[in-house]
Amino acid sequence: MAGMNDSMPKKVLVILAMNDEANRKKLAGIFDYTRDNVHWEITIAEPQSVKSPKAFSRLHGILLGELVYASIPKSIPVVAMFRPAHDRKSWKNRNMSHIYLDNTDVGRIAAEQFVNAGFTSFAYINTPSLPIWSEERAAAFRTALPEGSPCRVWPENGFSNLPEWLADLPKRTAILASEDTVARDAMLMCNAQGIEIPRDLAFISVDNDELLCTTCRTPLTSIEPDFRRSGFITAKILDEMMSAQHPLCTTERYGVNRIIIRASSIYPDRQNDSRLEKAISMIRTRSHEHIRVGDVAKAVNMSRRSAELMFRQRLNRSIGEVIRATRLDAMMQRLKESRASISDICIESGFASESYAKRAFKAQFGKTMSAFRNCWQQQC
Repeated sequence: MAGMNDSMPKKVLVILAMNDEANRKKLAGIFDYTRDNVHWEITIAEPQSVKSPKAFSRLHGILLGELVYASIPKSIPVVAMFRPAHDRKSWKNRNMSHIYLDNTDVGRIAAEQFVNAGFTSFAYINTPSLPIWSEERAAAFRTALPEGSPCRVWPENGFSNLPEWLADLPKRTAILASEDTVARDAMLMCNAQGIEIPRDLAFISVDNDELLCTTCRTPLTSIEPDFRRSGFITAKILDEMMSAQHPLCTTERYGVNRIIIRASSIYPDRQNDSRLEKAISMIRTRSHEHIRVGDVAKAVNMSRRSAELMFRQRLNRSIGEVIRATRLDAMMQRLKESRASISDICIESGFASESYAKRAFKAQFGKTMSAFRNCWQQQC
């Protein structure tokens, strides 16, 4: 801002609700950027605590997680971590940019997971208030399904009552819920009506709130948006806006980080449903060890051939493919979230050697580990 010494740290206000896991990941991404790139003096505030214009005095910039009702001066650059609110005249700020999730990715990944698991009947549950992003996810999900696939969407004419709608769905319907909380509530309704999950209805949701997903009676499969990267990009945009290097009123999107497969989306057979869940859990917690296919089969008291057949039939992937994918996902996360050396990441990955880990990573992601880390940090 004019009149301030450029050598002094820039004062930035971050408005985020810290009781939300997604927001904590966004904040981590913000600090990923600021740690190495800028000199900021950051204040973190809960949205409900920002009630007066005085909160914005002597600021250089604002990172905004959700709408606040105090009037932000138009002279202060703002990056909002939600979609543009074109219907709100008071938010047409010439110094405001937006970044939000590309819901096309959400619909595609959910559809692919369900189709690969063999489901042929589908449904989508909106957030009850019908925000635009929820309807976008519904449209993206339906578009990504095979042509002609039935897909009901709630709320639906004649079925405004969600428990009644769930009970009316055909057995073995695969449901994408708009967010984890919506999925949890729907699954509780299913439990109350004796609808078995995932035998009768299978669920995938969005956000991957770890505590919520893992404490459901049937652990919930969830798509994890790349919240941490979104925080990094958000901080980068604000830095460029405050330096007058970035176009004003820009809109950018970020994608999905990964899908965490849990029991709610795996169509079970009565003999193997708990075994598959146990096998996946074992791989997830021990992939950094030098486990092999035989170790997984032994852990669930099955022959190697039977365990391989179970994975092929239920996940359309071999045990080795799941182990490999889990290791590569863990390596990718460490490259993005830690400063550990590439050699240490390889050694701790569970792959047989450092050179093998590097080759596997490049084959999967199309970049060397060094190039991937540099690319992510620079957001290329």
